[in-house]
Amino acid sequence: YDLVDRRAFAVAALGKGYKEEFILKTGICYKNDRGELIDRYAGRVIFPWIGISGKVVGFGGRLLDSRTKGVNQKYVNSPDSEIYHKDRELYGLYQAKKAIAKEDRVFMVEGYTDVISMHQCGIENVVANSGTALSTHQIHILHRFTSNITLLYDGDAAGIHAAMRGTDMLLSEGMNLKVLLLPDGDDPDSFSRKHTAADFRKYIEEHQTDFIQFKTDLLLRNERDPLKRSEAINSIIRSISFVVNPILRDTYIHDCSVRMGLNEATLINTLNGFIRNNREERTSEEARATQQQQRIQTPQPTVSQTTPLQQASKVERMLVEMVIRHGDTVIYDNVETEDGGVMSLNIAQYIDYNLSVDGLKLANPLFAKILQEAVA
Repeated sequence: YDLVDRRAFAVAALGKGYKEEFILKTGICYKNDRGELIDRYAGRVIFPWIGISGKVVGFGGRLLDSRTKGVNQKYVNSPDSEIYHKDRELYGLYQAKKAIAKEDRVFMVEGYTDVISMHQCGIENVVANSGTALSTHQIHILHRFTSNITLLYDGDAAGIHAAMRGTDMLLSEGMNLKVLLLPDGDDPDSFSRKHTAADFRKYIEEHQTDFIQFKTDLLLRNERDPLKRSEAINSIIRSISFVVNPILRDTYIHDCSVRMGLNEATLINTLNGFIRNNREERTSEEARATQQQQRIQTPQPTVSQTTPLQQASKVERMLVEMVIRHGDTVIYDNVETEDGGVMSLNIAQYIDYNLSVDGLKLANPLFAKILQEAVA
């Protein structure tokens, strides 16, 4: 049948006895305004997400035609379901787990094609997090196979930004973290197609950098403004405060003192302050989790007992929770734009659009920033 016919899949699946309920719950199809079942992935190349047990749990679909140059999303991914949770899966882990354990290292890349090209090159201990910061659950899964992780990204601004996300969480979970930014505009996909596995591994060994050294070079290189240097040093010391091994932590502090030309005692005092803050934050998080569990078990007051301001605050929190959990889920396809084109709207964009139409914005500045960055 026609590969871009968005209704054909549902017709074929229902004809073979698959239940509409499960086609919808897994996100393979969704219903449009007319109640028709629409294939989420029509006209896209499919990347199956295989869970750690070897079963397919979700899909990513990429456009290959000229529509990638417009406003449509290049990628559409499965929404969260009973069998697929984005923050609990790592692309390629099922195929990589033996190599990760054997090599005692995992390479983290950003996209599906990076993983596939590195496998074809001969490097199999590689997984992708698909452009999002790692979750605690994903780190715990990786930690079952190795404590050593190298982040591989291209060397442009986007690659540097990607390499910095979630790094403090990796350190706090006891991972030994290194970073490698590839040269000349290459990403792991293009670089692996130009080199053999031996050459790629040699390049990694010669150029991967300990994360604290990487962050120090990145933030302090050619920076002469005293205030900006102070902010950068604080950020570096904060990252060191997440390192679990006390000997390694002290080594970092000593090296930073020598490289930055600062008194080691000053850095230690700053470090201890961050460690206390980290401990207090963990205690607060545990307390919030306990309170949340107690609220679940205790009947809640009715809405009438709250003020309008409190109700608005609750609504804002609900909206932002929806953005964080499902913000990239597409809910409207082929929406006409003012210039006559078409675009897809995901949940984050839909919430932002509706607020702007009504001249509204989120009152909580943190929530407003989360929505703004999600839309961007």
